[in-house]
Amino acid sequence: MDKQSKFIKDQSDAMTRQAKTMEAQFDIIRDESATMKRQADAMEGQSNLMLENMEYNRLSKRHERLNKEMTLLVGPLYARRKEKNIFQMIDRSERYTFHAKDIVNLMHHDYITFWENIDQYLYLNQSSELRRALGNYYQAIYNNFYFRELKMQSEMERNKEIFEKTTVPRLIEKIEERHQQLEKEIKDLENKR
Repeated sequence: MDKQSKFIKDQSDAMTRQAKTMEAQFDIIRDESATMKRQADAMEGQSNLMLENMEYNRLSKRHERLNKEMTLLVGPLYARRKEKNIFQMIDRSERYTFHAKDIVNLMHHDYITFWENIDQYLYLNQSSELRRALGNYYQAIYNNFYFRELKMQSEMERNKEIFEKTTVPRLIEKIEERHQQLEKEIKDLENKR
């Protein structure tokens, strides 16, 4: 074999080795690509699980929030909505005055305790309509106190009439509406979970 043939054979062998090396590198790249695809799929699955978990947590917190509003605010209002002794015109300052006198009158004690609990949990209210109705209720009570202090008897009587014919019925209507809304929202959330 002459030098040129040997050179060509060596070059051919080198090219064969290079082709095998490139084929091996291609196999490695294909394996790495498949591994990366599996990792991407796993990451996507993990991401989907995290999103589902976040949604579940969001729904759980919403459910908890609605249950608190129902249990601590709307439920007590709804349960006692037909009791006239709860929806009467006693001023806030009078409530605290009764407290200071060791509360002899049980009806006033019930009224005071009830409304103190409602006041404590007003922050849970998410209904602007119920908020407005409660604000009107409290404002009417304040107006009555104000008119009494200024000895404006005719204004007191007019305010009391509006209170009994409009303010309290509207408040009770908004309590009932919010109670229905909360029941529906809570049930819907329970069905989603």
